[in-house]
Amino acid sequence: MNFLLNGSMRLCSTYSVRTKQWERCGSLFPTASNLVTTQPMSSSEATFLGVVNCVLILIPIIPYVIILIILSRGKEYSSDSYRIMFHLGVADCIQLIMQFPPSLWHVVGGSDFGFVGNKVFGSFLNAGWVSYVILTLLLAVNRLFTMVGGTKAENFLIGRFLGAFIAICWIWGLIFFVAYLTPHLQFTYNAPSMIWVYAGDERIHSITRKIAIYSALAEIILTAIAYIVICCYLCYGSHCDRRRLLKNQSKRAGRIRKREFRILLQAILIAGFAMLVLMYWNYYWLLFSDTKWIFYVANLLWIINGGVNPAIYLALNSSIRKKMFGFISSLPCKNTATVSGVQPVIVNSTNRLAGSLCCVESPCKYIDVRKTCDHELSRNKFLS
Repeated sequence: MNFLLNGSMRLCSTYSVRTKQWERCGSLFPTASNLVTTQPMSSSEATFLGVVNCVLILIPIIPYVIILIILSRGKEYSSDSYRIMFHLGVADCIQLIMQFPPSLWHVVGGSDFGFVGNKVFGSFLNAGWVSYVILTLLLAVNRLFTMVGGTKAENFLIGRFLGAFIAICWIWGLIFFVAYLTPHLQFTYNAPSMIWVYAGDERIHSITRKIAIYSALAEIILTAIAYIVICCYLCYGSHCDRRRLLKNQSKRAGRIRKREFRILLQAILIAGFAMLVLMYWNYYWLLFSDTKWIFYVANLLWIINGGVNPAIYLALNSSIRKKMFGFISSLPCKNTATVSGVQPVIVNSTNRLAGSLCCVESPCKYIDVRKTCDHELSRNKFLS
């Protein structure tokens, strides 16, 4: 028998070697006692769902990487909130990349992910989630100080030490990464259920999971409180101030305020999806019975949470959207002999140099074709 506790507060059950089935066990956490895998996925179901998972991972990962490049290079994205969003994106990409191998494993028909694969990918995946949750809290606190106290309060309380706060978030995830690399703790992929499960020495495992669970709940609760305070302030506390500002503020101040609201909305959606995943892992059993599809949806939500942020950025942030399209259009493309819609011009056939084609440029370059051709014609007349 092997003790397992899945997810942030996920699966608590035992696997019987004699019956080769999952059985209920005494739960360390009240919310996890009902999760039991009663029926594994069939081979065809696992293959199909593996393809679905791979598609859901690959579709967002490419635009996500481009967005991270934009956030790291653009001067307009040097604010504290965008710096935090960049690190949230890195944590998301880590989780998506670590979710891909087990999903691909189902596609190729694998039955056991292997000890080394579980150790490496599971440890990275768990660390990425732990850092992601606390980074979500840091973003909420940043938005709270910015919206309530202004940029001066943000710079005084967070901006001066933002690098240290971000480092703490990653160190917090690194602690769990190292812990799950040890022989005492494991984070393994349960192929029959298509879900990640925690395992290990019962005593050490119990202490580690309690720390992870209660810290994650505290971080999510504090995040929710921060956004509730922000919403209350915007709806009631600053009503008179906003009326006064609407009369006196310049266009530039109005643009800055709209920009802050867009960032706030993005931050709320990011935190909202993280809360949804955490709440589902904890309290799904209050609404649903134990089936293989409930367990699959739990892992599916984890994948979707990692890939939903690019859609949020592109939908709500026109600046990032324009930058991304500009980045794609600036990629090198193959040179062609003619410009689309422009016919080659032959001039003065007696002059070999003048008899060459003018206006032969790459379509990647934005040039004045007529001006270039006129220049060539004038030069050729002078030579003749």
